[in-house]
Amino acid sequence: MRLERQRLLEGEELRILVDVREDEEIKAKLRELGARLIEKSLDVGDFIVSEEVCIERKSWEDFLRSIWDKRLFSQVEKMKASFERGVIIIEGERKVQHFNRNALLGALAFLIAKDISLIFTQDKMETARLIFEIAKRKMLGGNISFVRIKRQHGEKGEKEFVLSAFPGIGMKTARKLVERFGSLSKIFSASVSELRKAGMKKSIAIKFKKFLESE
Repeated sequence: MRLERQRLLEGEELRILVDVREDEEIKAKLRELGARLIEKSLDVGDFIVSEEVCIERKSWEDFLRSIWDKRLFSQVEKMKASFERGVIIIEGERKVQHFNRNALLGALAFLIAKDISLIFTQDKMETARLIFEIAKRKMLGGNISFVRIKRQHGEKGEKEFVLSAFPGIGMKTARKLVERFGSLSKIFSASVSELRKAGMKKSIAIKFKKFLESE
């Protein structure tokens, strides 16, 4: 690891494979940050930062559209078949008001089950900085902590957002669950009585557990 750090400090290029169809602003920002981009027509993902990590970038509109036309699920399956770590970046303002909540819920549960890292960014510039940071950490030989490189104060809010997609769970209840349990995995494995202690109604808690345990 010391040698890899030394090489980076000595100016070794940080290379990122990027799909030729990717946004020019993001590519320009990555070059400005110091990355050397190798543009190719990629079969899987939009950015490949190492042999282990593949990144897919989506706007909120594209994310929701890919749920509706089932494209998201095939993309994730290909990603998991080829890479150890899959990352989906969702960029921009949330636009889910008129989208089917059950479809969104199913997609989020699918991503959690597939161990896909879901990260939210404000704009293209933040997306570029995030991709560069992931690539840099891989080049330095260190582990990537996706929690640390999310937007400040964003992790708790995104957990609440995921939970609020479940029928009957509003933001108020989602906030209580996150405050009590901390992680989504602990919430998903909690018993009905434990969920009730966190402020969830019994009927909602039972439905929630049935959904999580259904095949």
